Amino acid sequence: MKGIVLALLLALAGSERTHIEPVFSESKISVYNYEAVILNGFPESGLSRAGIKINCKVEISAYAQRSYFLKIQSPEIKEYNGVWPKDPFTRSSKLTQALAEQLTKPARFEYSNGRVGDIFVADDVSDTVANIYRGILNLLQVTIKKSQDVYDLQESSVGGICHTRYVIQEDKRGDQIRIIKSTDFNNCQDKVSKTIGLELAEFCHSCKQLNRVIQGAATYTYKLKGRDQGTVIMEVTARQVLQVTPFAERHGAATMESRQVLAWVGSKSGQLTPPQIQLKNRGNLHYQFASELHQMPIHLMKTKSPEAQAVEALQHLVQDTQQHIREDAPAKFLQLVQLLRASNFENLQALWKQFAQRTQYRRCLLDALPMAGTVDCLKFIKQLIHNEELTTQEAAVLITFAMRSARPGQRNFQISADLVQDSKVQKYSTVHKAAILAYGTMVRRYCDQLSSCPEHALEPLHELAAEAANKGHYEDIALALKALGNAGQPESIKRIQKFLPGFSSSADQLPVRIQTDAVMALRNIAKEDPRKVQEILLQIFMDRDVRTEVRMMACLALFETRPGLATVTAIANVAARESKTNLQLASFTFSQMKALSKSSVPHLEPLAAACSVALKILNPSLDNLGYRYSKVMRVDTFKYNLMAGAAAKVFIMNSANTMFPVFILAKFREYTSLVENDDIEIGIRGEGIEEFLRKQNIQFANFPMRKKISQIVKSLLGFKGLPSQVPLISGYIKLFGQEIAFTELNKEVIQNTIQALNQPAERHTMIRNVLNKLLNGVVGQYARRWMTWEYRHIIPTTVGLPAELSLYQSAIVHAAVNSDVKVKPTPSGDFSAAQLLESQIQLNGEVKPSVLVHTVATMGINSPLFQAGIEFHGKVHAHLPAKFTAFLDMKDRNFKIETPPFQQENHLVEIRAQTFAFTRNIADLDSARKTLVVPRNNEQNILKKHFETTGRTSAEGASMMEDSSEMGPKKYSAEPGHHQYAPNINSYDACTKFSKAGVHLCIQCKTHNAASRRNTIFYQAVGEHDFKLTMKPAHTEGAIEKLQLEITAGPKAASKIMGLVEVEGTEGEPMDETAVTKRLKMILGIDESRKDTNETALYRSKQKKKK
Repeated sequence: MKGIVLALLLALAGSERTHIEPVFSESKISVYNYEAVILNGFPESGLSRAGIKINCKVEISAYAQRSYFLKIQSPEIKEYNGVWPKDPFTRSSKLTQALAEQLTKPARFEYSNGRVGDIFVADDVSDTVANIYRGILNLLQVTIKKSQDVYDLQESSVGGICHTRYVIQEDKRGDQIRIIKSTDFNNCQDKVSKTIGLELAEFCHSCKQLNRVIQGAATYTYKLKGRDQGTVIMEVTARQVLQVTPFAERHGAATMESRQVLAWVGSKSGQLTPPQIQLKNRGNLHYQFASELHQMPIHLMKTKSPEAQAVEALQHLVQDTQQHIREDAPAKFLQLVQLLRASNFENLQALWKQFAQRTQYRRCLLDALPMAGTVDCLKFIKQLIHNEELTTQEAAVLITFAMRSARPGQRNFQISADLVQDSKVQKYSTVHKAAILAYGTMVRRYCDQLSSCPEHALEPLHELAAEAANKGHYEDIALALKALGNAGQPESIKRIQKFLPGFSSSADQLPVRIQTDAVMALRNIAKEDPRKVQEILLQIFMDRDVRTEVRMMACLALFETRPGLATVTAIANVAARESKTNLQLASFTFSQMKALSKSSVPHLEPLAAACSVALKILNPSLDNLGYRYSKVMRVDTFKYNLMAGAAAKVFIMNSANTMFPVFILAKFREYTSLVENDDIEIGIRGEGIEEFLRKQNIQFANFPMRKKISQIVKSLLGFKGLPSQVPLISGYIKLFGQEIAFTELNKEVIQNTIQALNQPAERHTMIRNVLNKLLNGVVGQYARRWMTWEYRHIIPTTVGLPAELSLYQSAIVHAAVNSDVKVKPTPSGDFSAAQLLESQIQLNGEVKPSVLVHTVATMGINSPLFQAGIEFHGKVHAHLPAKFTAFLDMKDRNFKIETPPFQQENHLVEIRAQTFAFTRNIADLDSARKTLVVPRNNEQNILKKHFETTGRTSAEGASMMEDSSEMGPKKYSAEPGHHQYAPNINSYDACTKFSKAGVHLCIQCKTHNAASRRNTIFYQAVGEHDFKLTMKPAHTEGAIEKLQLEITAGPKAASKIMGLVEVEGTEGEPMDETAVTKRLKMILGIDESRKDTNETALYRSKQKKKK
């Protein structure tokens, strides 16, 4: 037995590979040919692609033990932008010349046992070029195990430390070793990537099981051969594929493909001359992010003089929005944002000094400034507020958006913390509230990139909450709780519990609105620590001593944490018990469970199933309760083909005493295969009104809805009995789960408003200014600009260049107004706003409102030196010009509006979508090209002629990949064996005539897409799409002088009521007026016993002429 074991050990020892780790000659220079190609587009032929190719020679020479020099010789860069595979690469001489100086500088790297260590590069070499070095050295990274042919490991590469599988094949007769390795970039221990713009989004981890937006993998093939000095790498080929799809994967995807070839040419005697300058350690193989983080992928600019360029962009934007919005205005606004990012503090000061007193330029600059998000921009905003150079409204808006857009780094965070403590910010209540709420958002984004949130980050909010509680300032307590909710950090739970009933003895004495705010503050924290928040909320929900409104809010928040079946059934059990004594709570819980049980969103499938089971515990008769009881209404949809869905929810919480809604919450949520977001949430609370009505002891339960509303209005008009401290109505608005503003309306505000409206306008500056503008007429234009979305996901390619998936959206709202007002009697010197209610007003106006939304999605290479990829542009342009005359007689309660008939064609809505392949390089910006991904037939001929006239030589066309792979362009022919696709073109036109108004409403659609390649949603979206909704004047039998709408209420309303009479053969016969009047009174609900009537009359007539 011992002999057998010994024999096996000897056999295994003999089978182990020895000295097979790749080495380089210690006395000679190893010379390789290197080629790297990146192409972006779609896998099918006949569609346009864009990319870049790098050719060069690579020389490697020994420097010291386990240390080598690498030098690039004869670099050449080519661009690709054309129809694949017909069109060739074209040489980019200027870009090659611009990069050659840096690329040809030697670099040093550590190399031992097939592993690349630290890399040393000259300090004046850009990070982009250093990453290209990494792409080359990444091919030399190979881990060989002596005793295994197939093995897995986590290996370091350009893309991070990711799962890698090796397969080794050894040819002993040829003394060659073939190694195949594959890397899964979706399975990384330490992945190199950057995501910008999704700090506030909720990532859906379960959705990855259904669909992946981005998938990536790479394969490498090594050919090693034994030489006298050891094993030499003869050839390395690498191929990386990144697949991107916004829809279900089965519908196809866009791809980014990278190919590399490193082929041994030979060796030459001598050594590379060591550089005279000190080489700087630039880290290991992992890709290093640089200035591409600040470079938008949708345009490439030289920013040597950002101030002058920003002035030009400002002038362009203001001119573009004088009378209407030009098509390129949103793109120009994004360009302005990019230029502000490139500007330093002094540039910003100069821009402000130049345009601060010019209204339109000032407004445009203030729109772009908070979107830039740089340290200098945030610092400059802080200075403007401190120097009181902004109005209160401008400061509040600027703070809100600046902190949301600023990069969540240490410096920006410190500026934000200083801004909150600034005395000029605290001086104005509106600005202070905006700053505190925005700071909570900044804390959320800052702490999101840390393992735990530091105490100093939350300290200002904790101190505000503690100080407000000690002083009994309820408004400041609410502000602190809302900001802590924005921050959403588990470290704040104990602070919030001090304001929750059942967790603090003093909390029971707090107003219900404060307790509710404390519960709502836990909603964002639940995203970080759902189990802890569920325990707190369940305890509140089960406590009968807690006010019903607070328990209902706890129920709402509980289901947002997506509890498991055990928790859901516990909630149902509590609701079943409460159904005998607290129908408001039982109804709210039942309706919420029922709504969730019907959800079709895959993200909510476990919760929907749990609610379906839990509903069996509850009494089904709860479903029959009317709207006097609290309800939850939910509508959602999800399309698996699009991997997207949406949900709209309304929560109505009624008072048990008055049956009056004390809280209404409405929100809209979107779902995608990557994230889910609460796009907007609006809440209105009527706690003060409910308290006041409860004290009036009105039996609302016995009244019909109409009488209930009448009683409420009558009670509120006697505002002297309203509570002075409790807000009557309060409301808030959230965007993407973050509260950006809230306001309260109390008795004092009502009294001051009524007093200001009834006193002479001269005593109140704001009232006087508004009335003067109104009475003197308004002439001018208004424009606002936003960058509504910026999402970027950047990962490195194996070549060492950054691959980016991005989504940008900018919007411009514009309105040109020309109006004048006539008032009878003519206003006197002591005229008050209330007197308008007793006057006759005539308003002549012409308005031209419009909105333009531009969305850009890109996939490709985005570096400070060149860009290449696929770009989708979508534009929605809506404009509705109107010219009218309005007559308003408040005394007789009569309103009439007249407008002339349409005289010219107007495009009401225009939608256009296009998909391009684009290339740009910083050395030759004029050579930037954009080609339709789905080319038109005539464009294919033009492209062919363009490339034929470039004088392409055989040397230019030669490629290391053309003979051995599919990466190189092949000869494109129309022979029978080669199938050519025609683009899928469809069009649709339809018109509808509205003879009463004298207009035609026409729809025109045209699409030119890639569905002929693959008939799926994704390929149907790729191409060109146009949609127009047009209003045209229509010919009518009789001339239309004007269109008129009149509304009369009050005593004279009945005199305006007339019947719709079809006068045919009975023309001239009297109509039964009594019957018509009775019928109309019944429809309008007019009470014969009441003298005051409120009726709306609609007059239409139609008469045929006798022939």
